[in-house]
Amino acid sequence: MRKIFDKYKPLLIGFISGGTAFIIEILVFNFFPASHEIHEILIGVLIFLNFFITSIFFQYSYNNSKKKIEYKERGKKEAQNKLRESEEKYRVLFDSSPFAVGLIDMTGKIIDVNRVHEIGAGYSKEDLIGKPFTELSIVPEKYIPIIAKEFKNLIKNGISEPQEIQVCNKDGSLIWIYLYASLIKLGNKLVIQVISQNITTRKEAEQELIKLNKIKSEFLRRASHELKTPLISIKGFSNLILSLYGNHLNSEIISYLNEIDHGCERLQFIINDLLKASQLELFDLIHDLQKEDLPFLIKFCVSELRDLAIRRKHSIKLNIHNQLYVNIEKEEIHSVLSNLLSNAIKYTPPNGKIEVETKLTEGFVITSVRDNGIGFTDGQKQNLFQQFGKIERYGQGLDLGIDGTGLGLYISKRIVESHGGKIWMESEGKNKGSTFYFSLPFIPQ
Repeated sequence: MRKIFDKYKPLLIGFISGGTAFIIEILVFNFFPASHEIHEILIGVLIFLNFFITSIFFQYSYNNSKKKIEYKERGKKEAQNKLRESEEKYRVLFDSSPFAVGLIDMTGKIIDVNRVHEIGAGYSKEDLIGKPFTELSIVPEKYIPIIAKEFKNLIKNGISEPQEIQVCNKDGSLIWIYLYASLIKLGNKLVIQVISQNITTRKEAEQELIKLNKIKSEFLRRASHELKTPLISIKGFSNLILSLYGNHLNSEIISYLNEIDHGCERLQFIINDLLKASQLELFDLIHDLQKEDLPFLIKFCVSELRDLAIRRKHSIKLNIHNQLYVNIEKEEIHSVLSNLLSNAIKYTPPNGKIEVETKLTEGFVITSVRDNGIGFTDGQKQNLFQQFGKIERYGQGLDLGIDGTGLGLYISKRIVESHGGKIWMESEGKNKGSTFYFSLPFIPQ
C-alpha cells in the first residue's frame, strides 16, 4: 500500500489541492454571487496556494529522493570497500600460500598464479599467465581423460574430486602433484581455482615401499620352499625311527621323537602361512570357482576341530541354514573357516561357548563365528587384519593357546575379498568375547 501511495503521490497531491480550490470557489460563489472582485482575489490566492503547496511537495520529494540516492551510493561504496578488502585478503592468502595456487577463467586461460609454481615446477608467472592451459603441455596425455572428467564435475557441482597425477616440470621431468579444483567468485566473475602440492617425495617413498615389500615377499616365498626340504627329512626320519625301533626305545626317547614330530607340524603350519602370504603379495589370486553348499562346508570344518574343542571343554552351537549355495574355491574358504574357528577355540578359556551362524542379507551370505573369550581392545582391533598382526594377548594364566604367525587373519581377509566379500570383527572389549563375520555373494536357487 505504501509503495502504491509513493508511486502516485504527485498525482494525489495535485488532485487534492485542485479539488480543494474548486470546492472553495463553489462555496464563495454561493455566498457572494455578485462579487466579481472577491472571486478574482480568491482565485489568485488559491492559485498561489496551489503553486505553493505543489512547490513544497516537490521540494520534499527532491530532498527525499536525494537522501535515497545518497543512501544507495553509501551502500554501494560500503559494498565496494568490503569487496576490495575481501580481494586484498584473498591476495595475501594467494601469494603467501605454501601450495601452488592458480586461477583459470572459464575459457581455460590462466589468469594468475602464485610463486610456488616457480619453486615446485620451474614455471615463472610470465610462463603461465595469459596462456590457455591446454596449450602448455603440462599434463601428460594419459591424464587428459581424468582432467576432462573432473572438469565436467567441476562445472556441474562447483567442486572436483582431489586427484594425484603427474605433470611435466619445465625441464621435462615428471613430478607428482596432489590436485584440487573449485569454482570461486572473484569480483563479479566465476573462475576456477586450482590448488596443487608437490608430492613427488611421498610417491617415491611409496614406490620404494612397494618394491621392498615385493623383495620381502619373494624372500619369504623362497625361504619357505627351502625350509620345506629339511623339514620333510626331519619329520620323515623321526617317524621312521619310531616305526622301526619304537619297541626298542625307552619312553623318554619316544617322547622326544613325538615332540620332534609335533614341532615339525607346527613349523609346517608356519611355513605354509608364510608361503601363502608371500603368494598373496606377489600374485593376484586366481580361483577355480565352483558352486558349493556353504553350510555343508561349515559342518565339515566344525567336525575337524571338534576334538580340539572337546579337549578345551567348549560347546559349539550351529545356527545355520540347511543349504546355501555360493561360488567359491572350497579349499580357500575352508582355510578361512578353520582359521576363525581355531582362533575362537584357542582364545576362549575352558568351558567357553562358540556359535556359528549364517544369515542372508542383500544378496550376500554372512557367516559369523561368535565366542565368549577374552575379546579385543580398541587398540588391538586396528592391526588385526594386517600382515604379522599377531597381538600380545592378555590370556596368560587362563589356559589359552597362543601359537600363531599373525598371518591367519590377513590371509583370510585377502581370500574373502578375492571372492567379492568382506571380513570384519566386533568386540565390546576385554573379556567380553568377539564375533568375526565374513560375507560371500549368494547364488539364488
